[in-house]
Amino acid sequence: MRRAVKKFIEELKQNTITTLEYIPYSSELTQDEGIDIAAALGRNNSITSMEFLDNEIRGWGVKAIGGALGCNRTITSVALEGTEMGNFGAEHIACALRYNESITSINLRLNRISCHGIKAIMASLKLNKTLRSISLFHNEINADGAKAVADMLTHNETITWINLGGNRIDDQGAYYLADGLKNNKTLTELCLSFNNIGAPGAEYIADALKKNTTLTSIELPFNWIYNAGAQAISSALDDNKTLIVVDLVGNLGPSHKVEDKNLLEAIDSKLQRNIRAILFLATLPPKPKNSFMPQFKAAQAVSAVPITAAIADPKSNSTEPKPRAPDDSNPNEPNSSLATDFFGNTLCEPNLMRTVTDFLGNNR
Repeated sequence: MRRAVKKFIEELKQNTITTLEYIPYSSELTQDEGIDIAAALGRNNSITSMEFLDNEIRGWGVKAIGGALGCNRTITSVALEGTEMGNFGAEHIACALRYNESITSINLRLNRISCHGIKAIMASLKLNKTLRSISLFHNEINADGAKAVADMLTHNETITWINLGGNRIDDQGAYYLADGLKNNKTLTELCLSFNNIGAPGAEYIADALKKNTTLTSIELPFNWIYNAGAQAISSALDDNKTLIVVDLVGNLGPSHKVEDKNLLEAIDSKLQRNIRAILFLATLPPKPKNSFMPQFKAAQAVSAVPITAAIADPKSNSTEPKPRAPDDSNPNEPNSSLATDFFGNTLCEPNLMRTVTDFLGNNR
């Protein structure tokens, strides 16, 4: 074993470090070194986060790490990106997630995990009560894998963010995911970029958005949605009052974008309506316990409420008049709430995104 790695393992055993964000030669770690690090990790009670990125610890190394994580009570963030774990390693990570009660975030990008491994992970997440976010970007998840994710969404009550980008979900997988979204009450952000989803898949998702009341962001860039899929999403926004971000960049048509400008403007307008309504509610006094405050019923009524007023400090006693709302009908007046990207797709400013999601989380 290389001297630097051996020294690192000794420090890990002695609880002299609190993070595995830096590992000597981390991009060159072998399977045997991964096993030795996992053994040291089993003795450690101070580590709170760990990252193993782009290395060759592979299935057996990940198996050892999974065993250590299963009984660990301090680690909250795990990144096992590009470890070549495959389904074998995924099964052992699934076992760890079944029993671990401290991990809130896990990154499993670029690991060649296919249907079998995904089913194992999703089965564990149906029982897990602590995980909040999971990235499965660029694995080998097909429609059957998406079905397992959808089944998990109907049972899990803690996950708020999932990245399924760069897989092979296609329209059939979108159908399954839509079914899961209809029944889920906690997910707020979902990424489905680069998944070969066409207009039919977008229509399935749009149907789910009519019923879902928690999702705030849906990312569908670089699919094949075209105008028909975008129209379905726009129509869904007539009913949906929580969505504030819709990413349709790079949906490959003749000009590499959703081409109907009026359609994009309609989506933009409905997202602005949701933002104004939610931020207006966020300025109201906290609701008493055991009382019911209708959520988003005032969307149309407060569509003219200025964003600057909505995000003002609620503790402020200033009596200065609040600025008027931007006039959406005036093309010469800048839009203060949203911006568009190079392709003309809707984006939301990060500070507004944080304010809105914080409010939704506190009032769910």
